[in-house]
Amino acid sequence: MNGIQLIQEKGKQPVAVISNEDLDFLIGREFPSERDFVKAELDKVTSDSEGGKNRISACVLKLAERDSTKIDSLIRLANEDSRDVISRAEYPRASLVGFDLFELDGDATRNVFMEDWKEYSTWLKTNN
Repeated sequence: MNGIQLIQEKGKQPVAVISNEDLDFLIGREFPSERDFVKAELDKVTSDSEGGKNRISACVLKLAERDSTKIDSLIRLANEDSRDVISRAEYPRASLVGFDLFELDGDATRNVFMEDWKEYSTWLKTNN
């Protein structure tokens, strides 16, 4: 089941899966002239799994907004609690609403999830 189906049919937030190849693509796209530096910085991300580390690293890249001076502080934040960077990068609207989101009707919640998923999916796939 893809992310859109998960939202539409189950009303749940999708979870991004970032492969090593995806992460390498994102590093090159976001920081083409600082690829080695950024890779070395992202090696500092901690997680229980490679998939988790890749997911957190992608979130760091998105939140850095192509500014390498933001990477270190984002990694420190992620290593304290990865949910802080994941929620801001993958679920920005849901993050702003917080737990009150789950008190909204199902359609309103789905709309927030859908907008967040579309934004993040588009960012992941953009080739600029």
